Amino acid sequence: MYILLAILVFGILIAVHELGHFLVAKACGVRVDEFAIGMGPAIWKKQKGETLYTVRCLPIGGFCAMAGEDEAIDDPRAFTSQPAWKRFLILCAGAFMNFVFGLLLLLLVFAQAKSFSTPTLTDFMDGCPYQGENALQVGDTIWSIDGHRIYFTTNVSEYLSRGGDTHDIVVKRDGAKVHLDDFYLAAREYPGQSSKMYGFYFGTQPATFGAKLQNAWYSALDFVRMVWRGLGDLLAGAVGVKDLSGPVGIVSMMSEVGKESATKAAAFSKCSRGGLSSPMQPSTFPSRSSGTRTARSIP
Repeated sequence: MYILLAILVFGILIAVHELGHFLVAKACGVRVDEFAIGMGPAIWKKQKGETLYTVRCLPIGGFCAMAGEDEAIDDPRAFTSQPAWKRFLILCAGAFMNFVFGLLLLLLVFAQAKSFSTPTLTDFMDGCPYQGENALQVGDTIWSIDGHRIYFTTNVSEYLSRGGDTHDIVVKRDGAKVHLDDFYLAAREYPGQSSKMYGFYFGTQPATFGAKLQNAWYSALDFVRMVWRGLGDLLAGAVGVKDLSGPVGIVSMMSEVGKESATKAAAFSKCSRGGLSSPMQPSTFPSRSSGTRTARSIP
């Protein structure tokens, strides 16, 4: 079931991508001969103006057939006859449409959220050496680590684990940015904890409409950054080609997550974060409650 669902999701993503090309091509005056949803033999078709609209039997993608796309033709409305800036916009429109579609999906995922975790320090574990007048303080919001913007609590552990034990940290304190350069911050053992931790707790914020919009936008930016970081790791040799997954691997992962998740909603939310915790979900970090406040500590 989940394999079929994953194939359908890929088909939708490709169709949305092609829709981006189609809309911008039309807006730029390029002649579009056919816009198709799906592949294979057509099961429905309609000619409207110069464009043939078709729905095909296999829900595995689609295409936008522009005049002159494959070879130069003598037509002022052909794709190859357009100025470079128009061709650039048309080519980028597919990826942009996927970004917008992903943003809308994130808003859908976060619609039922009650609260979001925030990278704002609410407390420190007993014996934590990283708090003080010239160090971290309760109320600080971690803004960046080693130049990387921090959107979620999960970003904190991600970038601390990538930069050794000394970091350039920027926090927002009382509305101003405070720089903690060459700040020593390493995971250590704390009483009662089974693993090493950094020793601080993060708070939460109510899931207002504005917070949902903000977290959806930050999640989209974080996904884009994750892709660039993966490419950077590949070029730097930190990961190898064997660590990459193509469509088959992605479908397999979606199926596995779907089988392990208790509900379809949880499966969709987990897949949307690539198997990682979203800002609205409990992570693997130990948590504690103090009165009405819920906080999480970073391992």
